[in-house]
Amino acid sequence: MKYSKSELLIVAKKHKKYITSANHWNKYATKNQLPRAMTFAYHFGSWNKFKSIVFKEEVKLNDAFTSTYTKNELETIALENKDYFTKIRTWDQFVDKNNLPASNVYIHVFKTWNQAKQIVFNDEKRLNKIRYTRKQLISVALKNKNHFISIKSWNNYAREHSLPVSRIYENQFGNWNKAKETIFGNAKDIIIAKPPSLSIEDLLKIAITNIHYFKSKKTWDLFAVPNRLPRAETFANRFGTWSRAKEIVQGLVKS
Repeated sequence: MKYSKSELLIVAKKHKKYITSANHWNKYATKNQLPRAMTFAYHFGSWNKFKSIVFKEEVKLNDAFTSTYTKNELETIALENKDYFTKIRTWDQFVDKNNLPASNVYIHVFKTWNQAKQIVFNDEKRLNKIRYTRKQLISVALKNKNHFISIKSWNNYAREHSLPVSRIYENQFGNWNKAKETIFGNAKDIIIAKPPSLSIEDLLKIAITNIHYFKSKKTWDLFAVPNRLPRAETFANRFGTWSRAKEIVQGLVKS
């Protein structure tokens, strides 16, 4: 059964006294056919964030964000949604509906909101000013072909590793598909077969079961690929970002 945030809050308020640790809640939820802790964690960001809403407690910024969002990840999120990354109010209204880090996270990491904007957009300008030859762009794509699949997946990876973003390839080759066809000969050669669709609960179970490897994208992929498990990119797509997936999984394990 699928639940909305408002429905989950109604359930939580009716069974408030059983909301302690994730394990304790899961035992109670299973007996009473209620949503498990991971469902609340997914909709509210983490189990602790969900509890803070139900009990109107404050979650310390350090506990909530600094251990999960790196500067690169925050910059990527901001650039992907740069039309909203203007005023604090505009950003917070946008991220509240999209489960993304709020302005106070950026202020905490970058010291001030204006400094966050300056760093984010200066980095974008810096990357755009670097001039790449066609030969260099082809070389970069071939070396990182596992990430050169979609514009979104490539831009996430490129910004994290200071590589040319999709727009630079589009300017050089005409458009994204032409870039792929030119570099790889046939765009079909780099399309990875999609695994059967997994639910959020399935992904969380897989991550929790193999928590020892759920540290970084690289560590996870090295383990996941030979074991035919969903790659880090799958978690990033389903949860919004890789860091958010890690935050939810780690919150459930610690609870």
